[in-house]
Amino acid sequence: MSRTDPDAGYMYRDQKPEGFFWLAHRTVDAKHNFIVDVHVTPGNVSDSTVYVARLEHILGRFAFPLEAVALDAGYFTTEIAKALVERGVFGVIARRRFGGKKGMYRRTSFNYVSEEDVYVCPAKQRLTYRTTDRHGYRHYASDPAICQNCPLLEKCTSNR
Repeated sequence: MSRTDPDAGYMYRDQKPEGFFWLAHRTVDAKHNFIVDVHVTPGNVSDSTVYVARLEHILGRFAFPLEAVALDAGYFTTEIAKALVERGVFGVIARRRFGGKKGMYRRTSFNYVSEEDVYVCPAKQRLTYRTTDRHGYRHYASDPAICQNCPLLEKCTSNR
């Protein structure tokens, strides 16, 4: 907690300065380049957590119809996608590009088998569904007894 500004939020993000900050979430009309909404939050509040409430605020405040929105990858959540569909708003949202670690297999190296809801690793082992996290991401896991002797283990995961 900041001793000089206890309401500020501690922000730690890749390629951003680390410390206590405030964030200004701005919505801009692309046709005329007007800022139509500014919402300030502590620095530890994710952009995506306030978006649906701000969308509702904008829709309620202005008389013009909202046809489409363009959002960066930080807004790529199931909650936001669902909110846009329910309101008939066309959404263009950048997808996240996770670089991964050098020398490791990328997610695209694992094949998804929809009929069985499993991923198959490069060594042809099945990763089964385990849980869904609070952000809506589904997590799959392998059988450690099989993987511990796999010759591809070092390129597959950093877990023991």
